[in-house]
Amino acid sequence: MPELSIIVPVYRKEQYLKNCIDSVLCQTFEDFELILVDDGSPDRCGEICDEYAMEDERIYVMHQENQGVSAARNAGLSLAKGRYVGFVDPDDTIHPNMYKTLISIIKDKDVDLAICGLQYIDKNNNLIKNFGVEQSIGRVLSQKKLLKYTFGIKERLFYGSLCNKVFKKELLMDKYFNNNVSLFEDWLGLLSFYDRCKSAWITPDIYYYYSAGTDNSLGKTKNPIIIYNSLRVFFKLIPKFKKDKELYTFVLIRFLEDSIVFLKRMERSWRFKIMIKSMMGVTIMVGYMKGVLTKTMFHKYIVEGIIQS
Repeated sequence: MPELSIIVPVYRKEQYLKNCIDSVLCQTFEDFELILVDDGSPDRCGEICDEYAMEDERIYVMHQENQGVSAARNAGLSLAKGRYVGFVDPDDTIHPNMYKTLISIIKDKDVDLAICGLQYIDKNNNLIKNFGVEQSIGRVLSQKKLLKYTFGIKERLFYGSLCNKVFKKELLMDKYFNNNVSLFEDWLGLLSFYDRCKSAWITPDIYYYYSAGTDNSLGKTKNPIIIYNSLRVFFKLIPKFKKDKELYTFVLIRFLEDSIVFLKRMERSWRFKIMIKSMMGVTIMVGYMKGVLTKTMFHKYIVEGIIQS
């Protein structure tokens, strides 16, 4: 039984996939299984996965019809045999010491989750931005702190990603990603995992390299259906935090800020824009009535979100 299961959902990343897999196989921590889930990719991704599996017995490949990244991760979780679980996206790479360091942290600090810094790079491997974790070095993060950093607008810590983390597997058992969500699926998955996470520890070292400039990224989508369905699920999350004003504020503002970003980007569709703006309008009014939004913020989101977007 491998100690670690590494899950990679694979779809239309042919030009990046080999670098991703190579970076996993170069890990100084060797007791792992690599689960590659070919989500019906129309390019050579499936063939590349099979070729690697023939060369390394630690690699298991699953082929399925295209169902989306959440379904692919769920398929990988259903196969995972490791005591710990990590996720890597197929167009990203990782440092050779990433998993050795994070698993050592979980064991030495007796925590449920270990987190490392993350670096944004463009398609030519040039640095865009570092997301380090300097603000919280050397102390255990509580569940509330994890949530705060996941949704925080002003925080400089990148906890919203699944991929700069190692989880104890029991955090993920019976907790699955929402197959109907293509954006924010990382956050939604993390929320369900955090329900069981009592503590986490972070390292300031940057071990995960996120390729921000790759093609076919859902984070850059203009599709109004994908955007609406994802924002709708995010919108439904807000009431979950109403008993904690600080977290409620963080989640509410994050929803409004991201809604503005995607409204400005999405393809012209008055129907979906009206539905998104309706969700924003409800959020703005409730936030203002509860004292979460100031008059200045109320005006900002009405103008930027409802009128100008």
